[in-house]
Amino acid sequence: MNSMLPQSSAAAARSEGFLPLSISALLHRVAMSWHYRLGLEPRWGISLVETDWKRKDAALRASRPVPNPPGRYFADPFVIERDGRTYCFVEDYVHARGKAHITVLEYRAGVATELGPCLDEPFHLSFPFVFEYQRQLYLCPEASASRSVRIYRCTEFPLRWELARVTLSGFPALDTIIFERQGRWWLLTCRFADTHDPFGSELHIFHADSPLSEQWRPLPGNPVIADRRCGRNGGLIREGERVLRVAQHHEAHTYGRRATVREITHLDEGGYAERLVASLEPNFRPGLVSAHHLTTTGRVTAVDHASWARPFTQVTD
Repeated sequence: MNSMLPQSSAAAARSEGFLPLSISALLHRVAMSWHYRLGLEPRWGISLVETDWKRKDAALRASRPVPNPPGRYFADPFVIERDGRTYCFVEDYVHARGKAHITVLEYRAGVATELGPCLDEPFHLSFPFVFEYQRQLYLCPEASASRSVRIYRCTEFPLRWELARVTLSGFPALDTIIFERQGRWWLLTCRFADTHDPFGSELHIFHADSPLSEQWRPLPGNPVIADRRCGRNGGLIREGERVLRVAQHHEAHTYGRRATVREITHLDEGGYAERLVASLEPNFRPGLVSAHHLTTTGRVTAVDHASWARPFTQVTD
């Protein structure tokens, strides 16, 4: 996710189980205004649970929040399993620095333990997407401030990584996911449509014969989606040959209000299609404002969410 994004109220989208749009919008606007008047602001965090995502309603109610360290917050969790252990890569936003780096947690017996930072740059990093290629692990974080897609190779798991490739130079890529499908590698990334698009609504797709290629070819018709309700990635789920893209749903002035899970039904060099499978609403715990990210290993599932909190204490000399 981007650092320091505005999070004011907006009309809620129509969906099953919601009040009519005008009433929902009014209630949401009043609630947001009331919390801001109390001096509160949305603060991101993550939760994990030992179950598959398909039991999401019951699972998320049973999920355990990971406490944010003082002056920091976690977001954009990606869970992987390695040698029988579960690790969670997260955006680790540090208020005093005004930006985030990537940190690794280990999740065991319902408890997440911080192992330490694994990647830091002079610019903001988030959305630490991890994938495997030729038996090596790679990490592709969001690094939109660098105006490129940056891919790092693991040299000593889980805390040491080296830069392996910089591609799509000049493209301010948001929340990139990379995967292999039918012998081709696919890169799905997002960008801001224009200055009136504060959250990123355009989904762009590129393909190549290797994830380390310097020549990613754009899909004809990019952006394949231009919609703040589903254009931006919020995770990736693989179930055999089935590929599910998690999409962030932004409202007019509210970042990451909810997420949706969408099965990719068509993807080749000629086009792209997906269908809605499920929705992730911020209603699985009292006090939540937003929930915009979902990943799973099939055994452990992670989500992020925002709730009301006091502003970070300002550091003075």
